[in-house]
This record gives sequence, C-alpha cells and structure tokens, in this order.
Amino acid sequence: MRLKNKTLVWFLFSVMIAIAAENIFAQRTVNVPPGFGTFGSTIMGDTTSTGIRDTTTIYLLSRGSLYILDGTFSPTFPVHIQASGTGAMPRIIMGLPTGGNPPSQAFQIFNSLYLKGIYLSGQVELGGSVLRIIRVSANNIKVYVDSCQLDVSSQSAFRIESNNVDLRLTNSIVSNIGQMVSPDNGRAVDNRGIPLDSVYIQNCTFYNITSSLYRDGGGTVNNLYYNHNTAVNIGYNGLKIGEAKYAFVSNNIFKDCGFLGQTGTVTHIISLSSYPDPTVTQQAVFRNNNFFIDTSIINLYPTLLQTVLAPVTFDSLSQSYVTNSGFANTNINEALNFMKEPALPLQTIKTFYNTPSGTQVDMDTVGQANFDFSYANTYKSYTGSTDGKPLGAVSWFGLMLTGIKENQANNVPAKYELDQNYPNPFNPTTNIQYVLPQQGEVSLNIYNLLGQMVRSLVNNVQSAGTHSVTWDGANQSGQMVTSGIYFYRLSAGNFVSVKKMIMLK
Repeated sequence: MRLKNKTLVWFLFSVMIAIAAENIFAQRTVNVPPGFGTFGSTIMGDTTSTGIRDTTTIYLLSRGSLYILDGTFSPTFPVHIQASGTGAMPRIIMGLPTGGNPPSQAFQIFNSLYLKGIYLSGQVELGGSVLRIIRVSANNIKVYVDSCQLDVSSQSAFRIESNNVDLRLTNSIVSNIGQMVSPDNGRAVDNRGIPLDSVYIQNCTFYNITSSLYRDGGGTVNNLYYNHNTAVNIGYNGLKIGEAKYAFVSNNIFKDCGFLGQTGTVTHIISLSSYPDPTVTQQAVFRNNNFFIDTSIINLYPTLLQTVLAPVTFDSLSQSYVTNSGFANTNINEALNFMKEPALPLQTIKTFYNTPSGTQVDMDTVGQANFDFSYANTYKSYTGSTDGKPLGAVSWFGLMLTGIKENQANNVPAKYELDQNYPNPFNPTTNIQYVLPQQGEVSLNIYNLLGQMVRSLVNNVQSAGTHSVTWDGANQSGQMVTSGIYFYRLSAGNFVSVKKMIMLK
C-alpha cells in the first residue's frame, strides 16, 4: 500500500511539473482578424504590453476566413503564422492596392518564416496574378511551410535570391505556377544562382507548373531531399538539381513531367551537375520512383507542326548514379490514373507548337477543389516505396509523414528535441537534426546493435537553437560501416534521447 501511495505521489508530482513547464513555455498568440489589409497591419504593428516585439509570437488565422493583402507583406523579423480552429484553410489573396498596380510578390521576407495550414495565393482580387508568391531576400534564414497550399503565380511559388537559405516544404500543395505565354518562367522553387543550405520537400503535391519543380539557376545546394511527392503536368523538367553536394530523390511519382518536350535538344526530368569543389565527394541517390508520360501525349508529338523530342528521364550524370547505385530496377515506368486530376494538357501542347504567336491555352483547373491524387491499390506503385507505402504524396491515402515542428520556427526553442534522421534508410549519408533550448555540453554518438560506439559526431559546447550534423557512414577510423541497424544517442544537460536508423547498401 505504501509503495502504491509513493508511486501515486510521484505520478502527481510529475504531472504538476509538466503543467508548470507548459505554462512557463506557453507562447504568446495573436488572433488576426480577416478582411482587407488586416493581415499586414496586425502583424507589422504588433508589440507586447511593454512596447517591444516578441519574435516567438504565433499569429493565428481563422479557418474559413478570407485575408486580402493591401500590398506585399515584407517582415524583417521572424514570423510564425498558422491556422486556428477547424474547417477550411484561411485564404490569403492579393488585393489591389492604391494606384491599381499589384506588387510583384505576395510575401517578400527578410527573416525566417513559418507557415502552417494556410492557403496563400498570388491571385489578385480583381484579376491577374503576382510574379512570385514568396520571395526570400535575406541570407541564412529558414523558410518552413507545412500543410499549406501555394496557388497561382506567373513565375514562381518560391524565389530564393539569398545565400544559405534552409527551405522545408512538407505536406503541402503547390499549383498553377507559370503561364503558357512564357512557360520557362513557371517554377515551384527557383534558386537564382546562389548557394543554398538545404531544400527539403516531402509529402507534397505539385500540379500545373509550366517549367520545373526545382531549378538551381547555377547555385550550389548542400542537401536536396525530395521524398514521397506527387508531380503532375510539369512542362519542361522535373528537378533541375544542379550543383548539389548531396541529392536524395525517392518514393515519388512524376506523371507527365516534361510534357512540352523540346525542339532541337532533349530535355530531362531529372538533371544533375557536378559539385564544383573537387575536395568534396558528391553523392546522389535516385530510387523507388515512378516516371511516366501518358501515351496520348507521346502519340501527339509526331502530329505537331514542329519536331518535338520527348523528354528523357535522367541526364548522363544522374543516370550514372542510378546505374552505379544498384537501385536502377527500383525506378519504374507505370502508367496510372489518379482518382480526380487535371485533364491531359493536349490542347496546351498543340497550341504552343502549332500557333506559337496565338492565344495560348493554360492547363486545366476545372474542379481543382476536388482533385484527388490517390489511386487504386492494384497498381505496383501502391506498395512501391522503400517502406512499402504508396509512391507519391501519402496524404491522399490518409497517411502523414513527419512535418515541421512549430518550435523550429522560433529563435529560442522551448525544449530539447531529437529528430528522426533523413533520409532513412540511407546510403551512405544521412542528416540528424536536434534542438537545444539552452547552451551546454552536447554529445551525439552512433552505436551498433551490440551497443558499441561506432562514431562520435558531436562532443562540445553548443549554443541554443536548431543544429544539424551529417553522418557519412564511416566509423571512428574512417572506414565505411556495413548495412544494418544503428542507433544515434543525443545527450545534452539532463536530456537523453535515442533513435534508430538503417544503413541500406
């Protein structure tokens, strides 16, 4: 009886501590009223009762409500915006400001941005669209977009023009980017020839994009991670990865990507450039993807007035990685139909090549509110991923993959966290991210199944914030480890966490 009472006391004490900690770390929230201009005026004019700005504030938008921008939203401080309540996403669209000329972008940010559960459109209230939905104009910042839809712009969803940006796009939809009067301008993510830290895209759906999903523009990227995404009706390319130190493309569906083909030279759905630093070993993995173009499009090419070459899946460098990796047979060519999707862009192709100086036909958006990119379980793709899940964005099947943690958008995290490594399984490189709420001694070690330490990755004092480290698959002696299960253990202050990962050669 005494033991039970003691256990109960400790349980109640733990609950009290947890409640106290929750209150201590409770974040300030501000409700943003819907309407014209209220979004920008509320956030830009917000200060605490002491007259200062709290950069950890969460700005809440009401679901089912409409927010009309009266000009470009241009914060110079970190901003965290998310939907509150239940129901349809709150919608942010562009209004027509005084003077009658819409700006070039909906958002132009000069500090870190976190969005969750928001529909953000470049569509202008009285017609037309902005060039870019989100323009990133500051170095070394984070842009985290989770469970959102970015819809309608004439050039890009993300234009990144600053160094060492970390972009994470998860569980989201990007749609209707670009116009057929100038299709090469339509890009989901456009890196303007500058070096990036990371581009991490997972569990997203892309459709009706006139040029590319990602274009590097000549700049390097440390990590390009593109996993479990669905792409439909992409005009010229899938991923123009460019000079990536590490590229990982897995578990995706590329349907009718490169449907415009090309005259004169062949275009590629996946292309890769050599990393410019000869002291760095470039690594790339392309596995468990489904690439296919509808036969109606292939059959259309010979009937056009111009000679159009069908796209090829991989360029020479990316093909060499596919061939040498041993994963070539995991990439398939399986035609499938989604439950409800945009119409084939046949008229778009015909008009573009047969009457190039005439009125162009943009891609199908009829009924897009009801588009459903799930597919029947009879397809090979349904169990084709590295972990047996459906290829493509799994949210259409009622599944979710890990998204963005809310505290990662703030300057000072509220608690210790150790994330699951990505990619996982991996070969041979993987990234491990963790969050520290305060400065202190940190150790991050790799262990095998026998509990023997394989590699020490971190063993020093680190500042508060989000940290990331890459394990190259080598042990403490520099030798590559064998395939199998490994564990990584983070120890910081009184916090200890262990997670499992798989090396798969």
